[in-house]
Formats: sequence, structure tokens, C-alpha cells
Amino acid sequence: MADTGVYDFLTWRCWLALDDERRREFLASAWCPRCQLTSIADGYDLTSDAYKVSVVGRCACCGAPVRRTVKML
Repeated sequence: MADTGVYDFLTWRCWLALDDERRREFLASAWCPRCQLTSIADGYDLTSDAYKVSVVGRCACCGAPVRRTVKML
């Protein structure tokens, strides 16, 4: 798994509650508006808000900022 910046324990627990394959799917499905490809580069950050975890990082192709939100229920 890639290096991540995590700012609270609850966010990390929610992220790890997903199986490894599902986490990879979310990282590979973050759409970049600049190059229109889907992939987050290593070094992403995790943030949470209510029942959502957001993966915030850079496009693996062009370096533009991308975000993918995962609903945790």
C-alpha cells in the first residue's frame, strides 16, 4: 500500500475496514479533469467527514489535484 498522510485514527480505521482490493479500486477510479485518466499517485492523504472518507492526492499521469470520496456505511 502507498504512503499516506492520515490526520486522525478514525479515518485510518475506516480506510482499513475496506479490503485491499476495494481500496485499490477506489485509488484507480479517481478521475482527473485535466488529462481525463483515472489514477491517484502514491503519497495521497485521507480525510473524513461524517460517513465519508476522501482520498486526496495527485493524478499519477499529469500531477493535477484529484479527490475520490468513499461512502462508509
